[in-house]
Amino acid sequence: MLNIYQFDLTLLKRYFNIFAASAISISVIFCLATYLLPVIPSFMALYSKYFWFFFAAFFIFNFAFEGMNKKGFSKLETTEDFQEKVMIYTGIYKRKLALNLVSVIISGLILFLSHKTLFLIILTIQVVLLPIFYPRPEKIAKALKNDEILFT
Repeated sequence: MLNIYQFDLTLLKRYFNIFAASAISISVIFCLATYLLPVIPSFMALYSKYFWFFFAAFFIFNFAFEGMNKKGFSKLETTEDFQEKVMIYTGIYKRKLALNLVSVIISGLILFLSHKTLFLIILTIQVVLLPIFYPRPEKIAKALKNDEILFT
């Protein structure tokens, strides 16, 4: 008996479009606010004193996010049913987009509060790398470990 595995990309593409529009909008708003509104002197003093703390917090957040992804993918590997795998992958994908959006918000907030070019660069890189998160069939087939998927 021939099994036909079908994966509808419509929902993932919709999630990506919402994520990309939100990330770009948030980035533009924080950039405009940073350079149009006055500097908050009390935060600038705090930021200059604890610069490495803010920088480390940013990377710890991203490291924790990667750990959550590995846990989700290990659950995906142990599941046998294709439809359940699709549901797990969709959850992982949504979580990945949501956490990256939180990362954009954190970068923008630190940029706004500190007025440091480093966080403008980080925010710009995050926006430029948005296409990495686009749901590509090859990447999904590899994650689901199934080359016989029909993508619609």
